[in-house]
Amino acid sequence: MLYPVIMCGGAGTRLWPLSRKATPKQYLSLVGDQTLLQATASRLGTICHGTPVAGPIIICGAGQEPIASEQLAKIGVEPTAIIVEPMPRNTAAVAAVASHFVEAESPGASIFLLAADHHVEAPDVFWQAVERGYPAAQDGDIVTFGIEPVTPETGYGYIHAGTEKSDGIYAIDAFVEKPDTATAQAYLADGGYSWNSGNFLFRADAMIREFSAHAAAISGAANAALQTASRKANIVALGAAAFQDAPSEPVDTAIMDKTHRATVV
Repeated sequence: MLYPVIMCGGAGTRLWPLSRKATPKQYLSLVGDQTLLQATASRLGTICHGTPVAGPIIICGAGQEPIASEQLAKIGVEPTAIIVEPMPRNTAAVAAVASHFVEAESPGASIFLLAADHHVEAPDVFWQAVERGYPAAQDGDIVTFGIEPVTPETGYGYIHAGTEKSDGIYAIDAFVEKPDTATAQAYLADGGYSWNSGNFLFRADAMIREFSAHAAAISGAANAALQTASRKANIVALGAAAFQDAPSEPVDTAIMDKTHRATVV
């Protein structure tokens, strides 16, 4: 089974005043009729490389679960669970929570961890990339997705691709933080760099092993927060006392910079 996990906890502060605490940008209709969350859920396939795709798991901020549930219901999507963070702890904690939750739910299952606020003009091409990366994830790689840069953008992180492991799948030489203009222009001219999309595909048990090796404190706090969570139907409210102990770090630096199993589609 493949479980999409949609990260919905962002505050959307860069889009203020349109995006506000009660309704961050992922819950707004910015492109087309659907909200960004609805569009994200709608572009998910039902089968990935022959594997059934479960209803999405939503990880959102405190107080956001009613709007997330309502918006998904309007497009006929039944989430596997809505996991509520009592406070933000960045994307590594989200990845750890998702991995422990899915591994307990379905041992050996995989996760597609994706942002809720992206606009994708070609959903079919997007899903083809996910299917291309799935076998590598099944083999234990932590797969991310690079976007071909079209301008020397200084607001994005970059991925430097290394050796091609199979068709369209590359080992990652380095993750590079947001560059200055001259460096971004050099990346564009080089051709071996892509924008870091922040989407990841992996087996839950493989990610748990990576956390054990590289970020055990985050994994321990995330698992403890699940063990002390309150549950009502499919709403899982993480235990606040445990979750607040999770170091706040992006998954890129906590895991992807350190693992030897990083690959990019």
